[in-house]
Amino acid sequence: MKINGKPNNQNKYIGSKGSSSKLKALIKKNLLVLKRNKGTTLCEIFFPIGLMLILLILRKAFKIEKYDFDVEEQNTENFIRRRSVANADLDNPNITSLDNRTFLWNDLSILPALNICSEYNKQRTPRPMIASIGIPNEIKQKIINDAIIYETLFNIKVTNDNFMDFSSVDEMEDYVKDSQYGTEGNPLICFGMRLEEKDNSYNYSLHYFDSIFDEGVQDLSDIMEGPFDLFQSGPDMDSYEKYQYSGYTYIMKCINEYILKKETQNMNATLDFGMVPMKYINYKEDKFGGFVGFIIPFFLVIAYMCPLCLYIYRMVEEKESRAKEGMKIMGLSECTYFMSYFLQYLVISIFVSLVNAIIIKLIFTKIPFYFLYIMLFLWAMDVFALAFCFQSFIESTKYALILSLLIYFIMYFLSMACIKETAAKSIKIGLSFFPPVALEVGIVMLGKFECHFRKYYPKYFTKIYTNYSLFLMFLMLFVDFFIYLFIGYYLQNVLPHDYGIRKPFYFLFTSEYWCGKSGNNNYHLNKREAIKNGKNIQNKNDIDDTTANQLDHKSSNSMLQGPYKGDPNFEGEDLYKDKNKNDDALRIVNIVKTFDDGKIAVNHVNLNFYKDEIFALLGHNGAGKTTLISMLTGLYEATDGHAYYDGIF
Repeated sequence: MKINGKPNNQNKYIGSKGSSSKLKALIKKNLLVLKRNKGTTLCEIFFPIGLMLILLILRKAFKIEKYDFDVEEQNTENFIRRRSVANADLDNPNITSLDNRTFLWNDLSILPALNICSEYNKQRTPRPMIASIGIPNEIKQKIINDAIIYETLFNIKVTNDNFMDFSSVDEMEDYVKDSQYGTEGNPLICFGMRLEEKDNSYNYSLHYFDSIFDEGVQDLSDIMEGPFDLFQSGPDMDSYEKYQYSGYTYIMKCINEYILKKETQNMNATLDFGMVPMKYINYKEDKFGGFVGFIIPFFLVIAYMCPLCLYIYRMVEEKESRAKEGMKIMGLSECTYFMSYFLQYLVISIFVSLVNAIIIKLIFTKIPFYFLYIMLFLWAMDVFALAFCFQSFIESTKYALILSLLIYFIMYFLSMACIKETAAKSIKIGLSFFPPVALEVGIVMLGKFECHFRKYYPKYFTKIYTNYSLFLMFLMLFVDFFIYLFIGYYLQNVLPHDYGIRKPFYFLFTSEYWCGKSGNNNYHLNKREAIKNGKNIQNKNDIDDTTANQLDHKSSNSMLQGPYKGDPNFEGEDLYKDKNKNDDALRIVNIVKTFDDGKIAVNHVNLNFYKDEIFALLGHNGAGKTTLISMLTGLYEATDGHAYYDGIF
C-alpha cells in the first residue's frame, strides 16, 4: 500500500486498529440494545437463575428421611422371620387360587420359570421347549408334577414332550444359532439344563437364551449388569427379587434335591432355603435425590432456552433487515461481528454461571463447587455455539425460534437413548456430540453420588461410573463448543442467502483462504485475455510488464469498442494512461446479474473507476444502478464477470 507515492510501513497495524474500533462500536451498539430492551435483558440474566431457585425450593420441600428398624426387628431372628423369602410347600392343600398372594408372588416357586416358557413372557412369544443335557427322568418328573398346580390357574402345562434332549452343550448352541431356529419344526427353547455325574461328583449348569439386546425385553436378571448397585450405601431390600422372580432358583432346588436324595438314599429328603436382605440398624433415604440427576438437566435446558432464543433472534433479525450486510459493506468482518456478541454473552454467562453454581451447590451437596461452576460455564458456552450455528441457516425471524427450539429439544430427548446406566460407553460418547446429551448423562452420573450420600472427590474425575465420567462430560462440552462454532461458520459461508456472496463448499481447502491473495497480480485477468489473443500462458512469469500493460489497456478499453468507437461524445481511455495501473483503478469487466425469475438487471457492464476522479452513475429507474453497486459492495453475488482492484478479484 502507498500513501503519497511512499510505501506505508505501518499498514499491518491499520487492519487491527480498524477491527478494534469496529468491535468497540458493535459492543456499544449491543449495549444500547440491551438498555432499550430492559425486559428481555432482565429475562436473559435472571430467567436461568429463577429456574434454579425453583429447583432449590423443590429440594427443600423433600426432606431426607431417616429410617430405624422397629424394636422387634432389631432382634436378628425376628428380622429374618419378617424379611425373608422362603420356598413354599407345593403340596399345601390350602393353595387353590390367586387370592393367596404370599405363595404366588413371594416364594421361590416354579412360576417364573414357566412364565418365560409360555406366551405370558414379556416378548409374548411362547418358548415351549426345555433343553436337557444328561438330565435324569426324576428331575423332569419333579418339574412336571410341580407344574400341575398352575395348569388350571395359568393355563400352563408341562409334559415330557416339552423336554428336548441334546448330547452336549455345543449341540444345543448350534441348534439355537441355526438360521431355522424358531421356525415351524424348530421350536424355541425356554432354558437349558445340563447335569454331569462322574465318580460321585456332580457338575451342572443352567443356560438361558435371552439377549441383553432384545428390544429392551429381559425376562431374567441381567447378569452382565450385576445384582448390586455400584453406589449402594444403604440397605438393599430389593436385589434378592432378581433371584426370586427369575425361576432359576427353583431349577437349582430341583437339581440339588436330586443330588441330595441320591447321596443320602433318602427319597424324602428336601431342601428348604430362603433369602433375606442384609440387616441394618438404620438408614437414610433421599426421595428427591433419586430423580435429581434427571430433573436438573431438564431445568438447565429450559433455563438457557431464553438466551438461546434471544441471540438467535437478534442475529437473524440483523440479517433479515440487511443491517449485517450493510455493516459488512462498510468493512465489518465476520470475526468482528461474532466477537461483539460473544464478548457480551461471555460477561453475562460468567455472572449467571457463578450464581447458578452457588444455588446448585445447595442441591448437589456432595459435589465440589468448582466442578459445578465449570460444568455450568461450559454448558452456557455451548448454548451460544448452538445459537451461532442455528442462525447460520435460518433467514427469517418468523421461523427462527420455531426451528431452533425444535432442534434444541430433539437434541435433549436423544439422551433418552443412552440414559440407562448400562448403555454402552461408545453410545454415550457418540451422542454427547449433542451438548444436551452430554449434560444429561453427566449430571445423572453425579446424581448417583448425591442420592447415595457419597462425596465426589477430585480423584474420581476420570474414573468411569455408569460408563461415563465427569472428565468425559467436560471434554465433550468443550469440544462441542468448537464443533458448533465451526459448523455455524461453514454454513454461514456456503449456504445461499438473500444477501451476500457465498463461497464454494470447498473454500476451506483453497490456498486463497489460508494464504490470502497476492496484491499486485495481473495474472488471472491477463491469462484470460491472453488466451483470447491466442497466447499460451502457463504461469504469471510468462507475462512481461509490457504485455501486462497492453492486456490491461485492452480489457479496460473494451467498453469503447463497437458502436462507440470514434464517437466524439465518448472520451477514450488514452486520457488516463498515467492512471491506468492496477492500484489506481477499480475495474469492472463484463459483469452480469440475472435474477432467479430470469430478469437481466445488469448486462455485461465494463467500467473503470480511477483514482482522484468523481464518477456518477446515471440511468432511469430499473436500469440496474443499485444492482451494480450492490454487486460491487458484496450485497449481491454476480452471475458472471468480475471486478478487481490491485490485482485482487
